Amino acid sequence: MIEIKDLSISFGDQEILQNIDLTIREKQITIIVGQSGTGKSVLMKCIEGLIEPVQGSIIIDEKDLFTLNKLELNEIRKKMAMLFQGSALLDSMNVYQNVALPLIEHTDLSEDTILKEVKEKLELFGLKDVLTKMPAELSGGMKKRVALARAIILKPKYIIYDEPTTGLDPIIAEEISNLILKMHKQYDITSIIITHDMNCIRKIKGNIVMIHDKKIVFDGTFDDFNNDERKIIKEFVK
Repeated sequence: MIEIKDLSISFGDQEILQNIDLTIREKQITIIVGQSGTGKSVLMKCIEGLIEPVQGSIIIDEKDLFTLNKLELNEIRKKMAMLFQGSALLDSMNVYQNVALPLIEHTDLSEDTILKEVKEKLELFGLKDVLTKMPAELSGGMKKRVALARAIILKPKYIIYDEPTTGLDPIIAEEISNLILKMHKQYDITSIIITHDMNCIRKIKGNIVMIHDKKIVFDGTFDDFNNDERKIIKEFVK
Protein backbone atom coordinates (compact mmCIF):
# COMPACT_ATOMS: atom_id res chain seq x y z
CA MET A 1 0.00 0.00 0.00
CA ILE A 2 1.09 3.56 -0.72
CA GLU A 3 0.06 6.28 1.72
CA ILE A 4 0.58 9.93 0.83
CA LYS A 5 0.19 12.25 3.81
CA ASP A 6 0.03 16.07 3.85
CA LEU A 7 2.29 16.26 0.79
CA SER A 8 3.29 19.65 -0.61
CA ILE A 9 5.69 20.17 -3.52
CA SER A 10 7.19 23.42 -4.75
CA PHE A 11 9.80 24.43 -7.30
CA GLY A 12 11.29 27.64 -5.95
CA ASP A 13 8.41 30.03 -5.33
CA GLN A 14 6.02 28.00 -7.49
CA GLU A 15 3.77 25.70 -5.47
CA ILE A 16 2.75 22.62 -7.48
CA LEU A 17 0.83 20.46 -4.98
CA GLN A 18 -0.60 21.44 -1.62
CA ASN A 19 -1.47 19.22 1.37
CA ILE A 20 -2.17 16.07 -0.66
CA ASP A 21 -3.60 13.08 1.22
CA LEU A 22 -4.11 9.87 -0.77
CA THR A 23 -4.16 6.13 -0.14
CA ILE A 24 -3.35 3.79 -3.05
CA ARG A 25 -4.53 0.35 -2.04
CA GLU A 26 -2.86 -2.90 -3.03
CA LYS A 27 -4.07 -4.66 -6.19
CA GLN A 28 -6.24 -1.65 -7.03
CA ILE A 29 -6.22 0.48 -10.18
CA THR A 30 -5.87 4.15 -9.30
CA ILE A 31 -6.27 6.64 -12.14
CA ILE A 32 -4.89 10.11 -11.44
CA VAL A 33 -6.55 12.64 -13.72
CA GLY A 34 -6.54 16.36 -14.36
CA GLN A 35 -5.73 18.87 -17.03
CA SER A 36 -2.14 19.24 -18.27
CA GLY A 37 0.06 21.11 -15.82
CA THR A 38 -1.88 20.19 -12.67
CA GLY A 39 1.00 18.25 -11.12
CA LYS A 40 0.06 14.66 -11.99
CA SER A 41 3.52 13.75 -13.29
CA VAL A 42 5.19 15.63 -10.44
CA LEU A 43 3.26 13.47 -7.97
CA MET A 44 4.35 10.37 -9.89
CA LYS A 45 8.01 11.37 -9.66
CA CYS A 46 7.60 12.00 -5.95
CA ILE A 47 6.16 8.50 -5.46
CA GLU A 48 9.27 7.17 -7.17
CA GLY A 49 11.49 9.17 -4.82
CA LEU A 50 12.84 11.36 -7.63
CA ILE A 51 11.47 14.61 -6.18
CA GLU A 52 11.56 15.46 -2.48
CA PRO A 53 8.54 17.30 -1.09
CA VAL A 54 8.58 20.53 0.87
CA GLN A 55 6.53 18.76 3.52
CA GLY A 56 4.66 15.52 4.08
CA SER A 57 5.50 11.88 3.57
CA ILE A 58 5.03 8.98 1.18
CA ILE A 59 4.87 5.63 2.94
CA ILE A 60 5.31 2.53 0.77
CA ASP A 61 4.84 -0.84 2.46
CA GLU A 62 5.15 0.89 5.86
CA LYS A 63 8.44 2.61 4.98
CA ASP A 64 8.66 6.40 4.75
CA LEU A 65 10.36 7.05 1.42
CA PHE A 66 12.16 10.22 2.46
CA THR A 67 13.74 8.79 5.60
CA LEU A 68 15.45 5.93 3.74
CA ASN A 69 19.10 5.79 2.78
CA LYS A 70 20.09 5.23 -0.86
CA LEU A 71 20.32 1.44 -0.52
CA GLU A 72 16.92 1.18 1.18
CA LEU A 73 15.36 3.49 -1.42
CA ASN A 74 16.72 1.33 -4.24
CA GLU A 75 15.13 -1.75 -2.64
CA ILE A 76 11.75 0.01 -2.66
CA ARG A 77 12.26 1.05 -6.28
CA LYS A 78 12.81 -2.58 -7.27
CA LYS A 79 9.16 -3.15 -6.35
CA MET A 80 8.09 -0.46 -8.80
CA ALA A 81 7.97 -0.30 -12.58
CA MET A 82 7.30 2.58 -14.90
CA LEU A 83 5.79 2.89 -18.36
CA PHE A 84 7.01 6.23 -19.67
CA GLN A 85 4.90 8.41 -21.93
CA GLY A 86 7.38 8.05 -24.78
CA SER A 87 8.14 4.37 -24.00
CA ALA A 88 11.79 5.31 -23.23
CA LEU A 89 13.34 2.40 -25.09
CA LEU A 90 17.11 2.67 -25.46
CA ASP A 91 17.75 3.45 -29.13
CA SER A 92 21.15 1.74 -29.20
CA MET A 93 19.72 -1.59 -27.97
CA ASN A 94 17.49 -4.05 -29.80
CA VAL A 95 14.18 -5.31 -28.38
CA TYR A 96 15.77 -8.26 -26.57
CA GLN A 97 18.40 -6.07 -24.92
CA ASN A 98 15.82 -3.50 -23.84
CA VAL A 99 13.47 -6.03 -22.25
CA ALA A 100 16.26 -8.13 -20.74
CA LEU A 101 18.09 -5.17 -19.20
CA PRO A 102 16.35 -5.27 -15.76
CA LEU A 103 17.05 -9.01 -15.47
CA ILE A 104 20.69 -8.54 -16.46
CA GLU A 105 21.16 -5.69 -13.99
CA HIS A 106 19.23 -7.07 -10.99
CA THR A 107 19.35 -10.89 -11.17
CA ASP A 108 21.84 -13.72 -11.55
CA LEU A 109 19.73 -15.62 -14.08
CA SER A 110 21.46 -17.48 -16.90
CA GLU A 111 21.34 -16.21 -20.48
CA ASP A 112 19.01 -19.06 -21.47
CA THR A 113 16.60 -18.25 -18.64
CA ILE A 114 16.63 -14.54 -19.47
CA LEU A 115 15.92 -15.30 -23.14
CA LYS A 116 13.00 -17.53 -22.11
CA GLU A 117 11.58 -14.82 -19.82
CA VAL A 118 11.88 -12.14 -22.50
CA LYS A 119 10.17 -14.29 -25.13
CA GLU A 120 7.31 -15.12 -22.74
CA LYS A 121 6.68 -11.47 -21.91
CA LEU A 122 6.82 -10.38 -25.55
CA GLU A 123 4.38 -13.13 -26.55
CA LEU A 124 2.05 -12.00 -23.76
CA PHE A 125 1.74 -8.70 -25.62
CA GLY A 126 1.38 -10.27 -29.05
CA LEU A 127 4.96 -9.65 -30.15
CA LYS A 128 6.84 -12.36 -32.03
CA ASP A 129 9.94 -12.26 -34.18
CA VAL A 130 10.96 -8.82 -32.91
CA LEU A 131 13.89 -9.77 -30.67
CA THR A 132 16.54 -8.33 -32.97
CA LYS A 133 14.59 -5.31 -34.17
CA MET A 134 15.76 -1.85 -33.13
CA PRO A 135 13.32 0.68 -31.59
CA ALA A 136 13.44 2.79 -34.78
CA GLU A 137 11.94 -0.16 -36.68
CA LEU A 138 8.88 -0.35 -34.42
CA SER A 139 5.55 1.46 -34.65
CA GLY A 140 4.33 3.58 -31.72
CA GLY A 141 2.02 0.80 -30.53
CA MET A 142 4.78 -1.81 -30.73
CA LYS A 143 7.13 0.41 -28.74
CA LYS A 144 4.49 0.69 -25.99
CA ARG A 145 4.08 -3.09 -25.88
CA VAL A 146 7.84 -3.66 -25.73
CA ALA A 147 8.02 -1.10 -22.91
CA LEU A 148 5.20 -2.94 -21.10
CA ALA A 149 7.12 -6.21 -21.42
CA ARG A 150 10.19 -4.54 -19.93
CA ALA A 151 8.10 -2.98 -17.14
CA ILE A 152 6.79 -6.33 -15.85
CA ILE A 153 9.89 -8.44 -16.44
CA LEU A 154 10.89 -8.21 -12.74
CA LYS A 155 7.31 -8.94 -11.59
CA PRO A 156 6.85 -5.59 -9.80
CA LYS A 157 4.34 -5.00 -7.03
CA TYR A 158 3.53 -1.51 -8.33
CA ILE A 159 3.46 -0.11 -11.84
CA ILE A 160 3.02 3.53 -12.85
CA TYR A 161 1.76 4.43 -16.32
CA ASP A 162 2.49 7.98 -17.46
CA GLU A 163 -0.05 8.96 -20.15
CA PRO A 164 -0.02 5.44 -21.66
CA THR A 165 -2.30 6.27 -24.61
CA THR A 166 -1.03 9.75 -25.51
CA GLY A 167 0.01 10.10 -29.15
CA LEU A 168 -1.56 6.81 -30.25
CA ASP A 169 -4.40 6.43 -32.74
CA PRO A 170 -7.74 5.38 -31.17
CA ILE A 171 -7.46 1.70 -32.14
CA ILE A 172 -3.94 1.29 -30.74
CA ALA A 173 -4.88 3.35 -27.66
CA GLU A 174 -7.73 0.93 -26.93
CA GLU A 175 -5.36 -2.02 -27.39
CA ILE A 176 -2.98 -0.52 -24.80
CA SER A 177 -5.88 0.05 -22.38
CA ASN A 178 -6.94 -3.57 -22.82
CA LEU A 179 -3.36 -4.75 -22.19
CA ILE A 180 -3.18 -2.71 -18.99
CA LEU A 181 -6.36 -4.40 -17.75
CA LYS A 182 -5.07 -7.83 -18.79
CA MET A 183 -1.76 -7.31 -17.02
CA HIS A 184 -3.45 -5.99 -13.88
CA LYS A 185 -5.67 -9.07 -13.62
CA GLN A 186 -2.99 -11.59 -14.56
CA TYR A 187 -0.30 -10.35 -12.19
CA ASP A 188 -2.34 -8.68 -9.37
CA ILE A 189 -0.25 -5.53 -9.82
CA THR A 190 -1.13 -2.31 -8.03
CA SER A 191 -1.61 0.00 -11.01
CA ILE A 192 -1.30 3.79 -11.00
CA ILE A 193 -2.34 5.45 -14.25
CA ILE A 194 -1.73 9.13 -14.96
CA THR A 195 -3.86 10.38 -17.83
CA HIS A 196 -6.25 12.97 -19.17
CA ASP A 197 -7.59 10.61 -21.87
CA MET A 198 -11.29 10.03 -21.12
CA ASN A 199 -11.47 7.05 -23.48
CA CYS A 200 -8.72 5.35 -21.46
CA ILE A 201 -10.44 6.30 -18.21
CA ARG A 202 -13.82 4.93 -19.37
CA LYS A 203 -12.21 1.68 -20.51
CA ILE A 204 -10.18 1.00 -17.39
CA LYS A 205 -12.35 2.71 -14.75
CA GLY A 206 -10.83 1.89 -11.35
CA ASN A 207 -10.57 4.43 -8.55
CA ILE A 208 -10.43 8.00 -9.87
CA VAL A 209 -8.37 10.75 -8.25
CA MET A 210 -8.64 14.24 -9.74
CA ILE A 211 -6.09 16.97 -9.10
CA HIS A 212 -7.12 20.58 -9.67
CA ASP A 213 -5.63 23.83 -8.40
CA LYS A 214 -2.88 21.99 -6.47
CA LYS A 215 -5.29 19.79 -4.51
CA ILE A 216 -7.28 16.58 -4.79
CA VAL A 217 -10.87 17.54 -5.60
CA PHE A 218 -12.20 14.02 -6.17
CA ASP A 219 -11.30 10.54 -4.88
CA GLY A 220 -13.79 7.78 -5.61
CA THR A 221 -15.34 5.38 -8.11
CA PHE A 222 -15.60 5.97 -11.84
CA ASP A 223 -19.40 6.01 -11.68
CA ASP A 224 -19.41 8.69 -8.97
CA PHE A 225 -16.85 10.68 -10.94
CA ASN A 226 -18.88 10.39 -14.14
CA ASN A 227 -22.04 11.58 -12.34
CA ASP A 228 -20.44 14.39 -10.30
CA GLU A 229 -22.23 17.68 -10.97
CA ARG A 230 -19.33 20.02 -10.19
CA LYS A 231 -18.39 22.19 -13.16
CA ILE A 232 -14.68 21.33 -13.15
CA ILE A 233 -15.49 17.60 -13.33
CA LYS A 234 -18.32 17.90 -15.85
CA GLU A 235 -16.03 19.88 -18.19
CA PHE A 236 -13.37 17.21 -17.88
CA VAL A 237 -15.74 14.28 -18.45
CA LYS A 238 -17.59 15.65 -21.49
